[in-house]
Amino acid sequence: MFITNNLQATHRVSKNFLKVLVSPEDPDVDIIAVHGLNPTNTEFHAEATWTVEDKLWLRDFLPPQLPSARVLLFGYNANVAFETSIAGVHEQAINLLNRIASKREEAEERPIVFVAHSLGGIVVKRALVEAKLDDSYKSIREATYGIAFFGTPHQGGNFAKLGDIAASIIRGVLQNPSSTFMEALKKDSLFSDTLVGDFRHQLEDYHVLSFFETLPMGRLGLIVDQKSATLGLAGLRERQIPMDADHTGVCKFESAEGDDYEQVSFNLVRLVKSAVEAAAERARIASLSVPSSRPLSEAASVDTVTKSLLPYAVDAPFNTYSRQHDPTCLPDTRVDLLREIYTWADGRDGRFIYWLNGLAGTGKSTIARTVARKYFENGQLGASFFFSRGGGDVGHASKFFTTIAVQLAEKSQSLQRYIGDAVRKNANIATQSLGDQWRQVVLGPLSKLSGDLYPSSYILVIDALDECDNGEDIRTILKLLAEAQTLRTVRLRVLLTSRSETPIRYGFYQIPETEHQDFVLHHISPSIVDHDITIFLKYNLGLIAQKKPSLSASWP
Repeated sequence: MFITNNLQATHRVSKNFLKVLVSPEDPDVDIIAVHGLNPTNTEFHAEATWTVEDKLWLRDFLPPQLPSARVLLFGYNANVAFETSIAGVHEQAINLLNRIASKREEAEERPIVFVAHSLGGIVVKRALVEAKLDDSYKSIREATYGIAFFGTPHQGGNFAKLGDIAASIIRGVLQNPSSTFMEALKKDSLFSDTLVGDFRHQLEDYHVLSFFETLPMGRLGLIVDQKSATLGLAGLRERQIPMDADHTGVCKFESAEGDDYEQVSFNLVRLVKSAVEAAAERARIASLSVPSSRPLSEAASVDTVTKSLLPYAVDAPFNTYSRQHDPTCLPDTRVDLLREIYTWADGRDGRFIYWLNGLAGTGKSTIARTVARKYFENGQLGASFFFSRGGGDVGHASKFFTTIAVQLAEKSQSLQRYIGDAVRKNANIATQSLGDQWRQVVLGPLSKLSGDLYPSSYILVIDALDECDNGEDIRTILKLLAEAQTLRTVRLRVLLTSRSETPIRYGFYQIPETEHQDFVLHHISPSIVDHDITIFLKYNLGLIAQKKPSLSASWP
């Protein structure tokens, strides 16, 4: 051991346990907290890691925000675990897995979100690696949706090796680290490339929150900097959040109203709710899956299968209830531009994507709604999807192609049958990649349509693609839409609006110029803009006059 004699005399060492801090009547998620090193080697360090002035935020602040979350606290002798390096961490990882399994015998599919501080994150990572190697823990790994790391060193930073960073943590947290402990860090140990590599193979399986300190810890300075405390995952797989705290204070909060706690709770609540939604979606798909050996007529109608198995973003179409008051273009406005779009949509131009781009507030969405309304009324609107940043299902791409497919299935019995067949053959399609979704439930069914069917063309209206929250998904969507050029029996047109942001531009770089037509909305002639503004003002002032009869006839 590496604690002082007086500490041994006055404190009992930490014990192994996994206890329930918060136990709602019918929990829908397990949040499991794992601490790091124990400065004084006391038995209450598991609680103290997350506590300030008797306020343990996981128990006292979080439940009102997540009333259905069960919160568990893992306690273990962290100092012994890390002093013995790989063997000790492996032992505690198995200890953690065994205790989790014993607490979840009747709810193995309930989602899990881990919350880990400092080197406790190493124990969590090691546990997930072990769970992948040992099928007896398979349910734990599959149930794990996300991890919130607080100051966990994942990689070296600023020319420091990972073991050196861990040594800084030891010196900063422990009062009297033993020489054997420090030597273990220098050798192989738990920070070897093997552990880092083993866990990296699983990274895409989880959603990660990486909270990192920004304040120095006395003379030791910043213990785990941003580079070391983050994994560098793409898109929404990882959110990196700076904290106004040092290494030990990064996961302690005095008040539920404090700025740092609000940052943590906002991101953690969102992560947990996503975990619950994903688990519910998996359960729904499993319960509704139609065995391919049964005739479709015996199992369910194609329409029922399509709508029940394909996730649908209800606020995506242009004419949803939530969008009913959104305006279309006023008569005698945008005349030339709308004429150009209609000519393109109805013609034989090989440029099958029309990219309408412009600055915020230039009327892109209004034009998109106007075009969608016209083709909806004449039966040629295949589908519409209006993105909205931070708008739930319309703020990301996970339901984009499945929502398009559901709308297409409503256009003809043939499409309904082809899409339904695709879903029946692959009931898990909604959980697969955007490419698989596009090719199986959109492009594939469209390619099977007979050339003599009416209508011979469909238009897709996609508004505000730049408001999709993942740049990689934006580029993927554009690349996949370009594959529609291969369709022969039906002509697909795509009207796409966005600001000219980097992911959009990069996406269009992948598409030959002969396949897309671009229009920059804010480059319209000033005289046309003035004309449209005049009509807009007259219209809205007229509405005011109707609502206020007391106004004189000459107003305004």
